[in-house]
Amino acid sequence: MAKTKSSFVSRKQFPDNFLLGTATGAYQVEGAWDEDKPPSIWDDYFHNQADRKYRYSLDMPMSVVEKYKQKGVQPRLVDIYKGMGVFEVPADVVVVDDINNQYFDGDIAADTYHQTDTDVQLLRELGVQVYRFSLCPNRIIPEIHDHIPGHCGIAYYNDLIDKLIANGITPMVSLYHFDVPTKVSNIGGLTNAHVRKFYLQYARFCFETFGDRVKYWTVAPDLQLSAEGYGSEHFAPGHQEKIFSGYLDYLVLHNILVSVASVSKLYKEEFKKNRMVK
Repeated sequence: MAKTKSSFVSRKQFPDNFLLGTATGAYQVEGAWDEDKPPSIWDDYFHNQADRKYRYSLDMPMSVVEKYKQKGVQPRLVDIYKGMGVFEVPADVVVVDDINNQYFDGDIAADTYHQTDTDVQLLRELGVQVYRFSLCPNRIIPEIHDHIPGHCGIAYYNDLIDKLIANGITPMVSLYHFDVPTKVSNIGGLTNAHVRKFYLQYARFCFETFGDRVKYWTVAPDLQLSAEGYGSEHFAPGHQEKIFSGYLDYLVLHNILVSVASVSKLYKEEFKKNRMVK
């Protein structure tokens, strides 16, 4: 069927102050999981799949569902993520077509850590005005307790930001997209109130390092998913805590919201005055 003129979307259809863009999360696209960074809870989650009773697949095709049924397994819909179903299947039952082990696997992902030029060119061809991406805390401050910068990771983000701007694309940065460093997870992760202090120091460093070029920030997108992993197995860290499920989730949400408030206050008081947006 030939495309008609009405099949296409033009930026002219939106108000002048509307920014048309796209977004990614660091773990979902960067890859290079063991390069210039220590592991995160998502690295641990997928590298320890063999220890789990169940595996999870996003948006499982009906053809794969039928093949599981032929093996006597009914995939169970356990959640909805951005309009797509999250299905649970026993870890010891696999069908050839089921690529769910690779779907979320960030070891390589889209390899954006090594493909900056290609990615920026694709964004330019897509015609977006803004690109929202998240910073991986492990790349910014690898040993979060000692505040020593991760020079290679910072160089990567500086390069990405500069090339976006050079190509007329406005960078929008998410400070955090539920990829807690393993070392923070070992002391309770987002359930530990001390993460508020870590996060405030981390945010200040990011504002100081990238704020001369980044004028749009998001603090903690998808925070409900950050909390969900503390009460269910299908998101990292995947505790599936039967006794504290619900309690831990809300404890995490409390710490995130307090952190968001602290970071927002910091930005308004110390950095907003330098935010020059035409």
